[in-house]
Amino acid sequence: MLYQIVDYPNALELNPSLHRLIRSNIKNSINGGGNRTGWTFGLDTKEFDVLIRWIEELIPSIAHNFARGVGSNSGDYGSEKYLNYLANNLHGNGGGELGYDPQAFKIIESWGITYRKGQGVNTHNHYPYSLSFSYYVNMPEGSSPLVFEHDKVEMKEGQIIFFQSHLYHMVPPSDVSGRSVLAGNIVYSPTK
Repeated sequence: MLYQIVDYPNALELNPSLHRLIRSNIKNSINGGGNRTGWTFGLDTKEFDVLIRWIEELIPSIAHNFARGVGSNSGDYGSEKYLNYLANNLHGNGGGELGYDPQAFKIIESWGITYRKGQGVNTHNHYPYSLSFSYYVNMPEGSSPLVFEHDKVEMKEGQIIFFQSHLYHMVPPSDVSGRSVLAGNIVYSPTK
């Protein structure tokens, strides 16, 4: 399994503010021509905090599904029933059946990226992190896909994709301006 995709239920309310936030905080360009914010983690804004809290709630179930090899169309990520299962069966004591604590995954950094016409991101990975994500804030028609080696993933506004950080990926040059994402890296940091 290369990745897991989840729809954010409140994207229509949150995304316009996130898109403005990303555009207004551009600090430098990235390898391939996209433009990146300077954040390494949090912004003190309601919209950013709401989205990050939602992502943090998803991480235990996402990690559990990666460990079990469960595909992206197979779970109720973040559902109360599934989170209760994780809390009762996997938290603490070395993670139960999988031998790790899915609650020990933490977002360590995040940043925004926006693209003008003709910009993309060259092939790269996020090693040595455990997991990475990209939340799709603004995807005008004609926006470039996310590409893992030879697998093109057409994302939609309001979707987040989680993937193992060592996987090489890229974004081809865009045919339109305005594509923007909130990306981040996750580490596994159990307490002893």
